[in-house]
Amino acid sequence: MKAIHAECVQDPSKCPDYVKEEGLGDSVRGIAGLPPLVLPERRGFHLRNNNESKVHLEFLEKYYKLSSFNRENTGYQLQEIVKSCSFNFKPCEFRHNLNMRYGNCFTFNQLNGDFQNVLIETSVGPSNGLEMSLSIEPDQYLSISHTTGIRIAVHDPSDEPNPEDKGITIAPGFETHVALKQTVMRRLPAPYKDECVFYGDETRSLMKSRTLCVQACIQEYNFAKCGCIEPTFWTMSPYKHCNTTNSAEMNCLDSLVKDLATHGADCQCPPPCLSKHYNEQITKALWPSSASFLEKNISNISEASLELYRKYHARVRIFFSTLERSVYEQTGMFHDSEMLSNLGGEFALWLGLSLFVLCELMEAFFFLVNYLMCDVKERIDLLSLNM
Repeated sequence: MKAIHAECVQDPSKCPDYVKEEGLGDSVRGIAGLPPLVLPERRGFHLRNNNESKVHLEFLEKYYKLSSFNRENTGYQLQEIVKSCSFNFKPCEFRHNLNMRYGNCFTFNQLNGDFQNVLIETSVGPSNGLEMSLSIEPDQYLSISHTTGIRIAVHDPSDEPNPEDKGITIAPGFETHVALKQTVMRRLPAPYKDECVFYGDETRSLMKSRTLCVQACIQEYNFAKCGCIEPTFWTMSPYKHCNTTNSAEMNCLDSLVKDLATHGADCQCPPPCLSKHYNEQITKALWPSSASFLEKNISNISEASLELYRKYHARVRIFFSTLERSVYEQTGMFHDSEMLSNLGGEFALWLGLSLFVLCELMEAFFFLVNYLMCDVKERIDLLSLNM
């Protein structure tokens, strides 16, 4: 949230009606990006237990109660953050996501329906890929923010952004290079050990990721023990939200999370059958250089103006360091054809043995009958002689 909209928390009627997003292509409103199961922001303030923390907790309590519409309009807008953006020298298009912790988030190249519109990178190096010039505006930060910068999360186009758990912070005054290498993990569904699932399909349409599944499970535990749910996790409308200023409710939530971390939770959230991760190698250099800044601002240049510009701006380049990727794939010990072949061999073996045993039994039965008939015949002959 921007400082100029802080009064919106105290009085929602003072929230801006609507902020139009302009520039940098079309911005499509998407499904709200919800936080993963990490320690919530309010926990740090609650543990410190001083006057400043109480003020921040009261602010968070009121902020969490704002509607999604008001949280979006009081946050930084796309045209305020991204001053320029290009992917292989073509303009960028973004999709809007609302995050409880970071406010407005804007996702580039997110899957929306099918893979036909997903951009693919076929080259390596910092001269290719995504390049963005960003505006920080630190003078609009609230006192609740302890760091200055912009959070960026690199993820697969089909995944929901997860900036809390997998994001990196871009600091102002630097050009940050993020070199990527992809890692792919393919697991096997039941009856194999992992019993993986495809999140987001028809059977799990509400669970778009394993993180959301775990959050929903933890919220059930929260409500069962504390009578309310964690306001920073996935919202479940039928349940009451815990009050961040209520020490008893917050202590209950924190003790429950600690207990579940120690003893585990019975959550039916198996790993995904297909997951893609990006190993990031991050380097940074001071930006802009004095020479380049002088060339662009030759009529009005000073050391103070350069430092001021660095304080308010940053640049980031995201690219592949290699097109090679690491693939980890689970395979069954036996394929279907091999299993059928082995079963066929076993059946043939046991069938052969069964026929052999049957013939042996028939032969033994024949000898037994023959023996009995011969014995009876001898007895009859003896009786005839005696008579």
